[in-house]
Parts: sequence; C-alpha cells; structure tokens
Amino acid sequence: MTRAVAAEGAGEVIALMDATPSRIKARAAGRPTRTVDVHRPRSFDELVSVVKALAAARRSYTVVGARSNVVGALDTDADVALSTELLTGVLALDPVSQQVRVGAGMLGGALESRLAEQGFTLGQYPQSLHLSTVGGWVGTRACGSSSAMYGGVERSIIGARIVVPSGEVLEFGPRVRPAGGLDGLAAFVGSEGSLGVVGEVTLRVYRRLPERVVCFSFADLGALITAQRELVQGGYPVAMLRGHNLAESAHILGDRSVGGCLLIATTVGPASLVDAQCAAIVERLRELDGVRLPDDAASRWFEERYAVDSMMEDRNRAVGRAFDTVEASVPWSSAPACARELDETFSGSADRYFLHLSHAYETGVCFYSLLWLSDEAGDSAVLARLRDAWDLVLRSVERHGGTVGHHHGIGAVRADWYRGSDDARVHRSLKDAWDPDGLLRARLLAGEGRSAHPDLGVQLG
Repeated sequence: MTRAVAAEGAGEVIALMDATPSRIKARAAGRPTRTVDVHRPRSFDELVSVVKALAAARRSYTVVGARSNVVGALDTDADVALSTELLTGVLALDPVSQQVRVGAGMLGGALESRLAEQGFTLGQYPQSLHLSTVGGWVGTRACGSSSAMYGGVERSIIGARIVVPSGEVLEFGPRVRPAGGLDGLAAFVGSEGSLGVVGEVTLRVYRRLPERVVCFSFADLGALITAQRELVQGGYPVAMLRGHNLAESAHILGDRSVGGCLLIATTVGPASLVDAQCAAIVERLRELDGVRLPDDAASRWFEERYAVDSMMEDRNRAVGRAFDTVEASVPWSSAPACARELDETFSGSADRYFLHLSHAYETGVCFYSLLWLSDEAGDSAVLARLRDAWDLVLRSVERHGGTVGHHHGIGAVRADWYRGSDDARVHRSLKDAWDPDGLLRARLLAGEGRSAHPDLGVQLG
C-alpha cells in the first residue's frame, strides 16, 4: 500500500469492476477480484490536490462514480480508483435562467428530487436514474427516455469544472451557447474519464409541466417504426416515444396472446395546450392504422422502469445463464429491415429476446436489444454465445448504416470498433496533449484487438 493522499478513503481498497456478465459470474463463483487504492475527495479543491499528488507520484488512476456501468468502462489496469461519490449536492440553482450547478458525484435521482421541490426537472430519465451520477452521464454521453423532447446530456450540459491530469483546472461556462471556435466542453462529453476528472457540472433545467400518456398497438415492427418516424419528423410534440417488439409488448401488457407491437408516447406542455397536443398525436397514430389502447395499458413499464439496481446481477448469477443489453442507432431508411433481421434471428435462437426502439430523432432511432441466453455446458459456453450475439447485433447495425452504440458508452464492449474510427484519432490526439504520461486510464482507448465484448474473454470453469 502506498502513502495515502489526504482524502476520504485514502488507504482503503475497492474492486475496480463493473456490472458486466463475466465479472458478475466471476464474483458469483468466488474468484478473486483485483483491488486498488481508492481516494474520495470531499471537495473540488481536494480533488485538485489528489490529482496533483497522483501526478507527482506517477500513479495511474481511473475515475469512478456509482460503478453502475455495464460496458466494462472500468476494466482498466489503473493503480488507483479516484471516486467522485462525495462530490455531491446542489451548489447553485438559478431559477430565472433555469440552470443548476452540482457536484459530479450526485446521483441523478437525488438531483431530480431536489429540482422537483422547486418546480423543475432535468428532463433526463435514464432507467439508471437512481444509481448513476451526473459525472457518469457526462462521461458516457448518457440519454434518458424523454430524449425526443429534451435530448441527451450533451444538450443539457452548459458548463463544467474539470481537473486534467497535470492538476490544472479547466472552467467552461456556464454559457447560453458557445461563443464560437472550438467547443472545448464538448470534447469531454463521452470521453469516459480519459481526458480529465469532471468535478462540477452545470445543466439546463426545465419547468415541470403537465404530461399526457397514450398507448397504441401496431400490426408489426415496420408499421411501428413508420409511426415513430411520422411523429418526430412531422413535428408532433412528443417527449417519450417507445416502440416494442411482440415479445416485449406481451410482457408489458401482461398478455402473451397480444398480436401487435406496443407504442408508448408522452407529450408535455402547458395546461392550456397539452390536451390538444395529445389529441393531435392520437389522430395521427389512428391515420397510420394504429389501434388505441387504454392510456394505462403500459402501467407495468412505468412501475418497473427504475427497478434495475440488481437486474444485471440477478440475471447473470446462475451457472449457464447469461443476460445482456445492446444499444445502437440506425437511420430510418434501414430501420425496418434491421429490426426485422434482429427480431427474426434472436426470436429463434435466444431463450428470450426483447427489442425496443426508445430514442427517436429526425434522422433515425435507437435499437435496444435485451438478450437472455442459456447453455447446459456452463458459463464459458454461454458467455461465448453472448459474445457471438454481440457480434451479430453490431455487424447487423453496421450493414444497415447504423452506429454501434447510443448511450451506454464504449468501455471494453465496443473498444475495438471505436479504436479504428476517426473519432478515436481525434480523441487520442487530445489524450496525448493533456495526459502525455497516460496516468488517467480509460478502457475505450485500450485493448488488445479482441472482438466484441472483450470482457467476455475471461475464462471461467
């Protein structure tokens, strides 16, 4: 154990690992996990001191928050975990300009509750809301379920205080809009803690307004996707817009005899307008041959949406069984064909396959696959099948002109895809400039050329 930097937790150790299937199985089997020193600064000034001390000692480190990442972003060889979990709290709220400054370690759910007391909302509602941090959202370019209205965190962030590996502090904003030239703050969004430690974040907030929910059923995935596209491209004021394949529709509706694909749409607006907005959406969906369901038909989804704290652990602990999720985005022109391909492939080969289309934009939509697999030969066999499933999903998305990720980040899962991109070339240039000694470790720029989901390469008995 090396000399501790003066911060909470100095001298303690933690396991540096995330909620990926093979790591969960390793823990369940009682296999030893690698532990590292952990430092938990209690203030921004203390964060600066810790980073400077680590630089002076030439110790490598990885930034961690709530450690809820599911793509192996924490799968690094760092000596130290630098935790932001004590950098919490609302530091300033400007109700006139509608912006809030918070510690990067603040959990999303806690922040949303504080804002609700003042009549505001973040507009960011990821299913990990209560177990992910604001800093984690920035690092992975996260996105919540109402993205059709509020966008992802990249639209919400307007300022940040960041400590780069030398200990220098960068201060961006807050600003209404970048003045011109390069938007330096944008370079840190999605960088997964590779360029600096985000200590404070300033976000836009929105007034809490009345919301309406409508549910419809469509004959098949093609009709469902057309309906989603028509709403977002037609200018209809949707906030959340989710479509589900037949299997997931039956699960949500509690009826395995269901014969259609469920669409859930919400609209948010002033009390004087929201009912008219809802009526316009209903009319358009009926024109597209949708069948209206009771407005509370998807109540099961709303009740269970945030019940994910132990989901990965629960579904991966059993020997010979594996579960994982894969998100990607696909342009509208090829979305129906890609959705049918994935649904037909996995409906016949997986124990269970859910597909939902949960973030709709003018140019395309996010595909979110949920895969349940089993193999009597044990964990090594089922993890190999899961690795093949990842390959199949991402290669299908690529063939259809899509992007092999959306809001979970790169981590170990997509490192091979990312490393060959021009985005990664720019990323490496910034990394070399800000961290020439490579002290700040991040999994997305590492790797040994393995295929999809390198984390699954861990051998299990």
